[in-house]
Amino acid sequence: MYGNSGTTLLDSLKFGLQPADYSIGRMPNGGSASPWVLTRPTPALANTAQPVGNQINLRINEWMARPSTGDDWIELYNTDPLPVSLGGLVFTDKTSFPLTNRPIRALSFIAPDEYLEFFASNLAKSDPNHLDFKIGSAGETITLYMTNPITLLDRVIFGAQSIDISQGRLPDGSSSIQFLAKPSPGISNFQPITNVVVNEILTHTDPPLEDAVELFNPTPVPVNIGYWWMSNSRNTPKRYQFPPNTIVPAGGYYVVYENAFRNSNPAYPNFTFNSAHGDSCQLYSADSAGNLLGGRGEVKFGGGQNGVSFGRYVTSIGEEFVAMSQRTFGVDAPVVVDQFRQGKGKANAYPAVGPLVIREVMYHPTDVGTNDNILDEYVELYNITGAAVRLYDLATENILPGAPTNSWSLAGVVTYQFPRLMTAQPEAHILIVGFNPDTDTAQAAAFRAKYALPADTLLLGPWKGKLTNSGGTIDLVKPDPVQVPPHPDAGFLPTILVERLQYGDAAPWPTGTDGLGKCLHRVKLEGFANDPVNWVASAPGPGRLGTPRIAGISIGSTGDAVIEFEAVAGASYAVESSPTLRPATWTATGMTSAATPVTQMTSIWIQIPTRTRGLYFRLVTPAP
Repeated sequence: MYGNSGTTLLDSLKFGLQPADYSIGRMPNGGSASPWVLTRPTPALANTAQPVGNQINLRINEWMARPSTGDDWIELYNTDPLPVSLGGLVFTDKTSFPLTNRPIRALSFIAPDEYLEFFASNLAKSDPNHLDFKIGSAGETITLYMTNPITLLDRVIFGAQSIDISQGRLPDGSSSIQFLAKPSPGISNFQPITNVVVNEILTHTDPPLEDAVELFNPTPVPVNIGYWWMSNSRNTPKRYQFPPNTIVPAGGYYVVYENAFRNSNPAYPNFTFNSAHGDSCQLYSADSAGNLLGGRGEVKFGGGQNGVSFGRYVTSIGEEFVAMSQRTFGVDAPVVVDQFRQGKGKANAYPAVGPLVIREVMYHPTDVGTNDNILDEYVELYNITGAAVRLYDLATENILPGAPTNSWSLAGVVTYQFPRLMTAQPEAHILIVGFNPDTDTAQAAAFRAKYALPADTLLLGPWKGKLTNSGGTIDLVKPDPVQVPPHPDAGFLPTILVERLQYGDAAPWPTGTDGLGKCLHRVKLEGFANDPVNWVASAPGPGRLGTPRIAGISIGSTGDAVIEFEAVAGASYAVESSPTLRPATWTATGMTSAATPVTQMTSIWIQIPTRTRGLYFRLVTPAP
């Protein structure tokens, strides 16, 4: 603090790491010689000292010695029910005296049940959470000393470490040390819970619905989750505690409703889920005293549409937690909320798909010489419904006239905001590109000619960014109605994820799309987008439906067959074969159908090779 002249220093303060919801202040009040201590926040009132706990209750809780990127790190955990002073304490990797390591900066504190991450970079950084040594990846001793520094507070001794694998205490603060399934700097250590999973969540509700969480037991034996905890904060695991002897039946479900986790034990903060910004849900294993045992299950989700649940969906490569096509809590069309609460859970529905879907992605066209060909990249969207789809939120337009952010958009490796008040007509094809087709008419004409775009195909751009050749994420998002007073987020415009595609350029994603002339082509428009099995490598065919409607297949006695299908006007077709259903590449049979001037039934004859034990055929468009 400086005087009126701006040059005379009147007072100053240098402090270290600060816990949330605490302040530091002079005690006794006002004296320039009074020491600074941890206080309770009392703006415009006399300072009140905050009692602090015992430093002997600090634990070196987790460490990472071989990160593939970034600095080594050490996590400190406070098991004391009070905040603890850290100023002057010394971390060291030395095993003999005298110690020369830099102490933690004065006026540093850690909150009760808090986890603090310290970076071990061996660099002369002045940040209060940086240490002046690195952790030995072949094995090490790490010690925390008091300010003397002779008195030992905590010590861990460990052997060789693996890349990106952390080691730590499980449960937190205990004497049991394990390699952890996932690094968890700054939060509670855990191993994944596998016998009970969060299966479905409802977050955006109005009566007769309320927030709800469905658990599923995938095992053949019942699981008792009595005394376990549920939360929407990693830093505050103990928010809702399940009653004693809460059983999730074998292969069955258990649903907990908002009236339980919003009005539970007053000693713990109740909660609901944040449907505007998105949220998370954690499940923690615990003993009968409520002590955490180190098991954690977690799901994360974005903004929620009113009445639409998020659910667990198993893909060919893992699990997704996405918006579902319908609720499946058990009583899903209630008249009053008490009826809704009678639901005992049931199997999830299919994920929500549409009304607009990502149909084709050309993320790496054939390069032009040594240059990356970004002008021929595109993302094609398709309206799978027979109705027009408004690509903006009318409610937001009425509340915030001219709002620039109320339109649908693309996000991820490329970003694009659709024009205001735009509507996608039934079965419309929309291509988004990296140039402006309205101003760069020559490029637009060349693009349309290259891909033989039908005249009614919309061409929009430019996007920001580029479709990464090595893979990336493409999100299609839409606006939800803006939050209005008295909502605490009044003025905030939530967004809803319509569809996400996290594509790659190597297996299990189709090959041949990374600069070899082919694009990613969606197999089933009504199928889930973010799954490699729903995509094939195909010659680009934007603006034309790529899933032929097969009317029939006739098998001859001499090893031939005829495929009869509806050919769309202007589209060519080909038959490809493979000995497996999911090959890296399909083989062209040479059987093709030229483009027809009108949509009509047509056929392709194929010869099935003799002495073939099994062969798969597929009909694709356009012909390579």
